[in-house]
Amino acid sequence: RFERAGGEPFDVRWALLETAAYNAPELAQPTLERLIQVYEGKGEEMRTQAVRIAAETIPQRAIELYEPMLREPLARQTRPPQEELVRGWQAAAKKLGLKEARVLCDLVVDLRQPPDARYAAVNALTEIGGERAIRALREVLVESASDGNIRRKSAQALLRIMPRDAFCALIREASEHEADEVFLFFLSDMLDKNCGAQ
Repeated sequence: RFERAGGEPFDVRWALLETAAYNAPELAQPTLERLIQVYEGKGEEMRTQAVRIAAETIPQRAIELYEPMLREPLARQTRPPQEELVRGWQAAAKKLGLKEARVLCDLVVDLRQPPDARYAAVNALTEIGGERAIRALREVLVESASDGNIRRKSAQALLRIMPRDAFCALIREASEHEADEVFLFFLSDMLDKNCGAQ
């Protein structure tokens, strides 16, 4: 029914695709993969939905599809936005119970990646946590070439996933080496609000 619904409104088409994928994931898998991998000139909306639906219904295959794309931000072919692939990877990993987010750690420190993909990766790493995530976010925090927004997001993520004493020591150390006055004010404010008694 989905394949025959080319002229239907977008909301009808993606609902058909989602229904098919939840009820017969093996049969829907080739269609989902095609939508994700091949640009058919019909806009990004269906591809974005396919990324989400695949993550929810065929999570292992979704991980296999998304990881190479996430590692190559400057691919020549048109494909779903990196930000949506990050969210898809995160949803699939959560479904599979994965606690290892190496691909997102690599992405968040990669200055070639689009900012929105890096922001989405910071959000995902905040939820996943762990030592590898902490190391990646620390690197972003002290990387002066990164934009101020992702550095602030990284500091806020670290506040949530690090032990408080280690976090406060890190922010103090970062403050001592920070040249950007605006970011230095942000770090000082974080220290005042979260590390006053430490």
